Amino acid sequence: MKKFSVLLLLVLFFCHNPAFSAGELSPVEIANKLSKRFEGVEDYTCVADAHYRSGFLAEDKVFKVFFKRPQMVRIEVLAGDNAGAVAVLTKDLKVKGHAGGWLSWLVLSPPIDSTLVTTIRGHRLDQSHFLHLVNNIKIASTFEGVTAREEYLDGTKHYVLEGGLGESIGRIYIDPSRWQIKKVLEYEKGVEVVNVAYYDIVINPGLDEELFDL
Repeated sequence: MKKFSVLLLLVLFFCHNPAFSAGELSPVEIANKLSKRFEGVEDYTCVADAHYRSGFLAEDKVFKVFFKRPQMVRIEVLAGDNAGAVAVLTKDLKVKGHAGGWLSWLVLSPPIDSTLVTTIRGHRLDQSHFLHLVNNIKIASTFEGVTAREEYLDGTKHYVLEGGLGESIGRIYIDPSRWQIKKVLEYEKGVEVVNVAYYDIVINPGLDEELFDL
């Protein structure tokens, strides 16, 4: 089974570029508003169109994310690499999963950092949900080098938080009309190594805990 979790832009923690605000909002204000929005989120679903690169390796897939507090996660690969695969992080933080295709009957319980259930970039299931990313954004926004600007994405104005360390750059697009994360990008030496776009986001659908087990 291929790796499933989505990007964490930890690169934002160590930036040295001059900061500026997006409109009237600073990076800290944007992060605080995003964090406030997610305080009322008990569970959610979304679809992610994800593309990862690591050296000569490539991973391209579309997957559906199910999340329920405190940290239950279910990933279903809908298309692309290992379509049909499923991985879950249970209530007691155990990982279970199965591959797609003819091996879908075989349910495994690998360690959380196993390459069976991480992306080729090393992102784990417990790092794949919005609340984890929002917490990282809130901390990173307080660093001097994190920048903010306004940019249009799919015809809609978004706030963009960006930071870099050396030859690495991370960028997050936030929709201020709903305060949702819509895209995450990461570059190394000018080459795009992560591109994850989120859509069909449904907040508080009332997911059953049984969904987060196999």
